[in-house]
Amino acid sequence: MTDSSKVKPLLDFIGKVESSKGYNYEYGNKKLDLSNMTIKEVLEHQEKRRGENVTSSAVGRYQFIYKTLRDLVLTESGKEKN
Repeated sequence: MTDSSKVKPLLDFIGKVESSKGYNYEYGNKKLDLSNMTIKEVLEHQEKRRGENVTSSAVGRYQFIYKTLRDLVLTESGKEKN
């Protein structure tokens, strides 16, 4: 287990640089109510944005891009990991 007192400063630094306004924003500081979306809905939103040829599909405080988030939560068959 990681000592959270050591991890928090790093996460705060990343969050401050990537999305200083907080969790509910997508790339470009555009408001996006992520707190009321499922992971599947977030991925669908990112996929739609990618189809619009936007500069980035990054979302949230840590600005996860589509491929990273997808690979973290989905298996090769497209189902959510347990």
